[in-house]
Amino acid sequence: MAAFQGAIKVYQRTIDSLQGRLDQMPAIKEDHRLRMIDCGRDGDVWDDPVFKNLQTEMNALTMEENEIRRNKSQMEPLLKEDIGDSPQNVVLGTEVEVLFHPVEFDDREVFILGGYHDQKVDSNPRVISTDSPLGKALLGLSVNSIKSFKPSADLPDETTFTVMDIKPARYLIEP
Repeated sequence: MAAFQGAIKVYQRTIDSLQGRLDQMPAIKEDHRLRMIDCGRDGDVWDDPVFKNLQTEMNALTMEENEIRRNKSQMEPLLKEDIGDSPQNVVLGTEVEVLFHPVEFDDREVFILGGYHDQKVDSNPRVISTDSPLGKALLGLSVNSIKSFKPSADLPDETTFTVMDIKPARYLIEP
């Protein structure tokens, strides 16, 4: 079953862009390394502002490289997962029924995990992005999984939910 085509295209473009940046990293780092060596030829590098700037940039490049690898590793499984007729885990294009805790009423809600391009006003079930706090918390879970997440950085408390059901989305949203 095809998942949300709009979100898949966005994810694929993003992964391609991340890979392009990763491919550039060795050359950029080598250039910085050579420029740092050049600074050392002129004397004491520890007082040289150019050297310090290059060192800071090199550290930032390493952090960026690690972040790109982490983001890429989180996005790639979204494109490889074949939903099929009865998905075992929450992935892009699945419809998920969750029960929020504490259970005072039957606080079940149904969401479709999509991308921000797939969201439509007043859609039922509601499409949520894999970049949202709830979307991130749902990814990879199976039926009967219990998870807590922080719905917003502004809110002090976490929200807990149980995954009650997972199935392919009832409808697809065209990009």
